[in-house]
Amino acid sequence: MPDIVIIANCHSMSLARALSLSARDLTVSFIDINFLGRDNENEVTSKIYGSGSENLRVFSFPLGEQFPLISSKELLGLLGERFKTFTNIRFDGLHPDMTYIGSRTNRLHGVLGAYHSKILAYAFVKGMSIRDCVRMFDRTVYEKLGYFGQFELAKQNLYSRDKFCDLKFAGRFISILKERPSLYTFNHPAGHVFQALARDISEFSEYKFVDFDPSCGLNELSNNYIWPIYNEIAEFHGLPYRTPQYFVDSQSFSSRALSLEEMVKGSYRFYSGLNPDDLLERVSQEQFFQEFNAIIG
Repeated sequence: MPDIVIIANCHSMSLARALSLSARDLTVSFIDINFLGRDNENEVTSKIYGSGSENLRVFSFPLGEQFPLISSKELLGLLGERFKTFTNIRFDGLHPDMTYIGSRTNRLHGVLGAYHSKILAYAFVKGMSIRDCVRMFDRTVYEKLGYFGQFELAKQNLYSRDKFCDLKFAGRFISILKERPSLYTFNHPAGHVFQALARDISEFSEYKFVDFDPSCGLNELSNNYIWPIYNEIAEFHGLPYRTPQYFVDSQSFSSRALSLEEMVKGSYRFYSGLNPDDLLERVSQEQFFQEFNAIIG
């Protein structure tokens, strides 16, 4: 029975689950690059480099030399045609207000984990009131900030990354995205996206595939943060669907959904507990801050 190893970020487990549900006569394991050094990663790496690896295929995001044992260059040299790359789905086009604050190793965590609203963070450090901040979530402001143009830019970025991959998924993903809700955040796909990608991997590898409905699968990311697609953005892009206008917290048995006003008030409370000079320095280093200053400052 062949082995498949999936190497990715937070997508890895859900994609592995989708493959194990639908792809026939194989075993699946995964490495999440966000948690390198754990026992699972060491075990799977040993499998890749072990003497029985001739029956193994690896599908991975393109990874650089900062990941020594699992870099694409290293694994291609080791496995040859049994190593293939696939697209890392990150798409800001429907969530242009979402952002990280800080570097990958030093991100500021707030009300919704590492995710922040650009408008909200900007309004707070500029000393705006909660009421004025809420009023900024408006079509006119979105237009001024260029939010409606982010879809095409995000699509171009996705296709640019896609062209360097062996298995190209960008086109199919964009088609799916235009038909049904497909992202919880700019980098957390819904279960049916993983099911579609699992099908593509199976067809690419000539594995038999059972076409289960995605509701039969398990996607850990659905229990994580969920950011709304603002109605004005969905309308501008002619999407046939709308998402509830609530911001959803992660993995809680308390009420997870926050209205816009609750999100703003909660974030203001959180930001108020931080050192104001430190917060201003961190936010002002982000690209969006300078852009906002030039447009609405």
